[in-house]
Amino acid sequence: MAKNRTLIVTDCINAAIDRLTLPLHQAGLSDICYHYVGEEMNKKTGFNTLKNPVHFTVELLKDYDQIHFSTIRAVDVILKNKEIVDLLKGKKLIMTIHTERERDLDLLNDKHWNRIDQFVSPTKYQQEKIKEYTGKDSIYIPYAIDEKKYKFIKESKGTAIGYIGRVTPHKRLKEIAEASDRQIIGIGYVDDGRSGYWQSIPKGNLTMYQHLTEDQKIDIMSQFKILVSVSEPHIETGPLGVLECAALGIPIITTIQGWAKDKLKDTCAYFVKDNLDNFKSEINYIVQDKEKDKIRMNARKVIDSWTIDNYVNAHKEIYD
Repeated sequence: MAKNRTLIVTDCINAAIDRLTLPLHQAGLSDICYHYVGEEMNKKTGFNTLKNPVHFTVELLKDYDQIHFSTIRAVDVILKNKEIVDLLKGKKLIMTIHTERERDLDLLNDKHWNRIDQFVSPTKYQQEKIKEYTGKDSIYIPYAIDEKKYKFIKESKGTAIGYIGRVTPHKRLKEIAEASDRQIIGIGYVDDGRSGYWQSIPKGNLTMYQHLTEDQKIDIMSQFKILVSVSEPHIETGPLGVLECAALGIPIITTIQGWAKDKLKDTCAYFVKDNLDNFKSEINYIVQDKEKDKIRMNARKVIDSWTIDNYVNAHKEIYD
């Protein structure tokens, strides 16, 4: 029997979802295309080295047996379009949803989502929500990074508090900056929108690096004493910076959510309450905790137990 031809439809080049879908293409499992290929949408991390990225078009869908979508709002529009849905008849449709945000998952209540044949969930919470909204089981595939790129730091020498991700209110960089007098190093980009959030953040001890390459990012991350990742609950499915710091052996402070909730235990990370009660004293305690070496070694074991090869092979089973 001929092998299924698979197309991955993802969002934009060098963004987080690209880092989770491009490895499937690079492993030869699928072709890949992007909703956005314009320069203004390129996050310029250098992760994606495709010379001629393919822009998503409806015509492109005709050439494939199965389509793997990765952006929930775009797919919601696609599934409401009768012309496109007719074109998709007989094709297997796969959907990975990269958010736990309620307003996004709420879309699944609409009957047009019944057209999706197979859902993929990066978190167990999201898996439960998909079952609740659609009645369908989904396959749980947690995120992975290329563990070979992120070599464990044998002796942690960094002194700064680290932050990784977009500067946007739900990631709470402002609360981090207000909770500590230590140097804070941020890696990501400012996504201010109309909120003025970036302007509201104290910057006396904050240095923010935007659009770093992978190698530059790893070099800066080695200066972290700890990573603080305290996104508001049920928005993130698992910031990749948490996985990267777990691999490098940088101790992690996080709220109990997403990938961290599923994969890390108290012996692998420091968990704080969602409301950040006693946040300042908790950061001070963790920075000085003498058990950090055990914590960071245990976190690396978690990364080694689910590698990028495991992640790719789990998708191969779905495609085959």
